[in-house]
Amino acid sequence: MHGIERWRSDCGCNSGGHSGWNQSWRQPLRESLDWLAAQLTQCYQDTGSLYLHDPWQARDDYITVMLDRSDAAVDGFFQRHTLRQLQEEETEAVLSLLEMQRHALLMYTSCGWFFDELSGIETVQILQYAARAMQLARRYCTPQLEQSFLQQLARAESNISEFGSGDELFEKLVRPSMVNLVKVGAHYAVSSIFDVYTDQTTIFSYRAVLEDFQSLGSGQHTLKVGRVLIRSEITRRADRISFCTLHFGSNSVSGGVRSFIGDEAYQAMKQEIIGAFEYGEFAEVIRGMDRHFGMHTYSLKDLFRDHQRQILKRIISQTMQDFEEKLGTLYQNSRSLMGFLRDTGMPVPARFTTTAQISLNLVLQQLFNAPVIDFSRVVTTFAELADWGLQLDAMALEMIIRRRVEEEIAFAYDHPDDQDRFMQVLRLLQMLATLPFDVNLWQAQNVCWQMLQRAWSTPVDESDQLASEERKAIAELAFLLNFSPEMLECLSGENR
Repeated sequence: MHGIERWRSDCGCNSGGHSGWNQSWRQPLRESLDWLAAQLTQCYQDTGSLYLHDPWQARDDYITVMLDRSDAAVDGFFQRHTLRQLQEEETEAVLSLLEMQRHALLMYTSCGWFFDELSGIETVQILQYAARAMQLARRYCTPQLEQSFLQQLARAESNISEFGSGDELFEKLVRPSMVNLVKVGAHYAVSSIFDVYTDQTTIFSYRAVLEDFQSLGSGQHTLKVGRVLIRSEITRRADRISFCTLHFGSNSVSGGVRSFIGDEAYQAMKQEIIGAFEYGEFAEVIRGMDRHFGMHTYSLKDLFRDHQRQILKRIISQTMQDFEEKLGTLYQNSRSLMGFLRDTGMPVPARFTTTAQISLNLVLQQLFNAPVIDFSRVVTTFAELADWGLQLDAMALEMIIRRRVEEEIAFAYDHPDDQDRFMQVLRLLQMLATLPFDVNLWQAQNVCWQMLQRAWSTPVDESDQLASEERKAIAELAFLLNFSPEMLECLSGENR
């Protein structure tokens, strides 16, 4: 009985992690979704019957389209199920209705009911499915569908006060994740600052066809102006988008995006904004964007999350490189003064030592990331840190060294004849013994074990000096990786 009740009531089933919480939100959530499902079912039946022999048989057969969205597969589906050959808008309607039904089923995904809280990621996900179903139904069902759904959802109360009731939670956690063609166009416009797009680009389940584009630069400022056709690969619905994006450098991006309202307005926007940019009147560019795009403004915050993170990583990487270079210069320029102050007994200012600590740690990280490790410089840099009594960033360095050891030993396994790289592995491992922290070597040990098995898999004649030397080198590698001498002796004895 509990297995059924946890889908619809506060049955007492929970993770036990929050003793004061209740799951009374389940019943109003279930009732809200049941009401929505009934509305979507009627809408699908009434509208789908205008185009399909059997809307429900078509719904079940839609799995063939989900598995293969090629033109041929979609055309075959329509040949099997439509009453007649459909016009473009009718095709969009049928595909939208089928997607609506798909999301209506997804909003009952079981994990949305199995946890403690309405704002949990699982329950928010099923509300996102419901939101997408309502978004797809907007053209074909009652316009008040979402409003009525939210009124019912308001009866569900979160255990966390900041989220409040279900309708408030919907606005905070669900609505921002909803995507439409203009939002895809905004992603395209903002990301065009950082990416070079071809004439046709795929953005998740959307295709962007670039129709007009102009890029200008002035110092750190970049301007992109263009027009792009965004088409959903799922519903076939399309919208032509005009955009203008201004980049001030780093993460400062301001963009205007809207549905295309005609070539005359588009050309006027281009002429005005490009003219202001070419004269260096950047404030006027912003004012022009406000005039032509109104409140339809976007920034890096409006990128799809995965791509947003990729772009931010690139910005951070460039900023960090500049930061590291400036810190290194500051330290080198002040190093002599720091030494003089110390020799005369005067305290070295904390800003000097902080700069030295960050700079020297960065030098070590760069040395271990270099194609060829300069071991002599590694030694002197460690000594310099110790001489100043500075703290080593052991956590960051351990990860870098561990990955480097793993990369080097994997290369040695795949290229057993490359003696220079093998010697670099040995020198790197010899250095580990001098470090003031331990390096996790388990993955390198696993690869070394495979090397041992390969080298000792067949007996070797004592006169075969090359094979004997290879075994000796691998045994030394294993010893440096903390394999016991007894185990290596035993391995050698088994293959004599």
